[in-house]
Amino acid sequence: MPNAILKEALAVVGGTEEMLEEPLHGAALDFGALPPLTRRERWSLGLTRFGLSRGDPLLQEKLRVRRILAELPTRFGAEGPGLTHPSQLAPYLERLTDLPDALSDEEIMLESALAALLIEYRFKHSVQRGLMCYYSKLAKTAFSEGYKKQKIVGKIDNSDEMAQVLGGIREKYMLFIRDYLYAILTREDVLKGKPLFSDLLTAVLFLSRIGEGGVLGKEPDERRLPGRSSLLFVALRDPVLLKAAADSGFQRSLSRSIKEFPVKEAVA
Repeated sequence: MPNAILKEALAVVGGTEEMLEEPLHGAALDFGALPPLTRRERWSLGLTRFGLSRGDPLLQEKLRVRRILAELPTRFGAEGPGLTHPSQLAPYLERLTDLPDALSDEEIMLESALAALLIEYRFKHSVQRGLMCYYSKLAKTAFSEGYKKQKIVGKIDNSDEMAQVLGGIREKYMLFIRDYLYAILTREDVLKGKPLFSDLLTAVLFLSRIGEGGVLGKEPDERRLPGRSSLLFVALRDPVLLKAAADSGFQRSLSRSIKEFPVKEAVA
């Protein structure tokens, strides 16, 4: 993760009403220091600088993430230009979803910082609109509108009408995926009923069938589907899904659905 579908969803701006009138400057970005590099890591860096080693890929990734953490306050903190829409966080969210397990300290800090910004945006956007805009509720609405259109696809035999309907479904499903990802990162638990994770599987399976020119394939395009490791990233952060997983029937249903997704590392 992110693959083509998820990556595109993170960058979606739903409309001008989603933009903040005044940029927010994240008050929660003054996070503590990460553990210093170990002696072995410092030694490895020294060897790399002198051309005596090609460098450790994991260490290089650690340094990249630490540079990102240093960059966040300068962009979205008190002295930076600020955040007007979560789509500005897309590159950082993509990096978060693709971090190696070994970088747990960096992952926790990056996730905490991004979640704090998403929570602040949710509050300011809600104040601006005069109602509480929970990401999970927005996601549910977008999915319902997209799924309603999906159910009539089999009745359409005109190519122009099909392309138009598929475009509408794609728009709604992208908004759904985006807001659902925001919801799980901020650990929202405000909905009742079926977990949104099940809707995520439905949406990405359908989106992966939509080809160029508004043509709908019979089978999902495996290259566009997120891998199971990507689904695990989402599942472990969804409090609603974790509660529902206690039901054995739901477990079996979810297992059958996940078998349609490839076992692979997501392509960045």
